[in-house]
Formats: sequence, C-alpha cells, structure tokens
Amino acid sequence: MGPPVTITAPLHLLFESNITMSLTAMCTVVFINNLYHSIRMLPNNQKLIYYLCFIQALFGAFTNIIAVVFFFYFDLLCGPRIYLAATLNLFATTCIEIILLLKAYYGSDRSKIIFGIGKINMLTGMLVVIFELVLNAYFSVLFLSSMYRQWKFVKTRLYAALLKDGTIYSFATAFTSVAMIILASAGVLGDNSPILFNVSWAVASKLIVEQLINTHKLKRDGVTNDKITTKRTNNTGATSTERSGSTNPEFSFSDGQKKDEFTIKVVTRD
Repeated sequence: MGPPVTITAPLHLLFESNITMSLTAMCTVVFINNLYHSIRMLPNNQKLIYYLCFIQALFGAFTNIIAVVFFFYFDLLCGPRIYLAATLNLFATTCIEIILLLKAYYGSDRSKIIFGIGKINMLTGMLVVIFELVLNAYFSVLFLSSMYRQWKFVKTRLYAALLKDGTIYSFATAFTSVAMIILASAGVLGDNSPILFNVSWAVASKLIVEQLINTHKLKRDGVTNDKITTKRTNNTGATSTERSGSTNPEFSFSDGQKKDEFTIKVVTRD
C-alpha cells in the first residue's frame, strides 16, 4: 500500500470554498427557521397565502440541506443537483411573488386590474428570471401606497405594522438583490459565485415569514381596523358618529369571507 496522496490547492480556491460553505450553512439555518415558523402558523391559518409561505420555506430548506450534505462530495451527481436547485429556487421565488401579488390585491380592495397585471407579470417572471426584482418592487409599491392612503385616515396598529413590514421588505430585498448581482458578476467567489444568490433568496424568504408572523400575532391579539365616520342628518342638523370595527379580510389574508361586524352609534343633538 502506497503512501497517502496529498492534494494541494491555491489559497484563493480554499478561501472561496470556505466562504461558499459558510454562506450555504447560514442560509440553511435561515430556511429551517422559516420552515419551523411556517408550520406553526399553518394549523390556525388555513389560507392560500400561508400555504405558499410554507412551500417556499420547505423548498429553500430542502435545497440548502442538499447543498450542505453534498458539499464534501462535489463531484457526485453534480448535474442533477444543479438542475434541482435551480428548479426549486424558481418555484420558491414564484411563491414569494404570488404572496406579494395577493397582498397588493387585497390591499387595493380586490382590484381586478392589479390582479390581471400581476398574473401577466408572474408569467413574465417565470420566463425571464431577471424580472424578479421588478416584480418585487412593483408589488411592494402597490401594497405600500394602498396602506399609506388608508393609514392617513385610520391610524391603527395594523396599518402601521403593515407599512413597516412592507417598507423593510422592499428596501432590504432590493438592496440585497442588487448587491448579490454585483458581487456575482464580479466573480468574488470564482466559480462558486452563483451561491451568492442563495443569500438574496434567504433574505426574501425570511422577511416574508416575519411579515406573516407579525400579522398572525396581531390577529391573535384581536387587533382590528377601527373606522370612525361622522354623518349629518338632512333636517334636524343632528350629527351622528358611527364607529365600526371589523377584521378586514384583506389584511388578515383570508379567503374573502368577512367576519361579523359590530356598529356602535352615538347621536348628539345641537
């Protein structure tokens, strides 16, 4: 039996390999955490948007676990692993974009125009992956503008939370995507540079899960959208103030079935 074979590699290749492993491991932890929270929310929220959140977290966790396991066997099933990762990445990011579309749709009083444009954009995004950033920005702007218009008149905790989460998502995903594209184009990790796109994928997944966690907590705490309107009668000049509170189906991401509403009227005479 001969002496053991010693393999030497340039220092920069070793550095790129170690960074790649570190990024993959960190993304794996993020996706596993997302999957855990998605599973916890799902039993009490049997709605499409939560199923989509679960699916994208599941695909992300599975893809990155496979990447970590096979990291030390880089020459084993290389082609199938690449195609599997690319396919699951596309499905997961599509789920995230559908979630953004539904939020923009519900936040805009179920506008059919927005929903139609969203479906066209979704098909475009599936054909040309580079439009992912455009889709995210488009849906985020629609959602934030709708929330801001309503928050100006009804300053509730729910609207404030939705505005904050939407703003964080839009800026964080845009910055991360642009940064990862620049770094990958510059080839900072050599042949392993495409792994950087896992970072932007993990960030988008994490922020979507955090948004739904916050909404779930507000629903659990019984936070509703309170609206106050004032009316003046025709003949007597009396004013009546109506305070109506209901759980808005758009912002609880329900399937369109409204819950019972209550109305309290206070009438004053001049």
